[in-house]
Amino acid sequence: MKRIFLTTLISLSLQKFLHAQAHAVASQTLQIVLSDIIDIRFVENKLNIGPELHLVFDAAEDYLNGIETPRQMLRVSTNRNFTVTVHALAQNKNHISSDFLPRIYLKIQENNTGGTIANMFNHNNYALLSPGNQPLLQAAQKGDNQTFSVQYLAKPGMLVPPGIYAVDVIFTASRY
Repeated sequence: MKRIFLTTLISLSLQKFLHAQAHAVASQTLQIVLSDIIDIRFVENKLNIGPELHLVFDAAEDYLNGIETPRQMLRVSTNRNFTVTVHALAQNKNHISSDFLPRIYLKIQENNTGGTIANMFNHNNYALLSPGNQPLLQAAQKGDNQTFSVQYLAKPGMLVPPGIYAVDVIFTASRY
């Protein structure tokens, strides 16, 4: 009986020993560093440089009333809340006084950012773009598909000489 008991005890101990040796464990710690990111792009071409828009003024009504562009949709992707500012840089290809450059106006057509539209750029009114940064969207919410659309109005008036003019409109998204 002692022999059976000892054999069983040795057998169980051996099984536990062998079972313990049949498994091994290794572990590793992953340190994940999440940086602040922010990206702004035009939806149409998925680039941070939008498609070039061509406005042709060939009638008196165009000069006096201006010409509107189609809507331009932009997308912001960020992991922090953000604001958007806008400014215009005129490229004078005719080398004339900057007093006689075409005026470019902008308004927000659609806002899906969760933020508020600056008063001067509301849905109903165009605001004149200037070379200095102007607030466009404030307190916009973080996310990967925060979109807004704008529309431009070019209104040169009759004092601007004929020629080719270019105006770069710069949108800056900043996290806060």
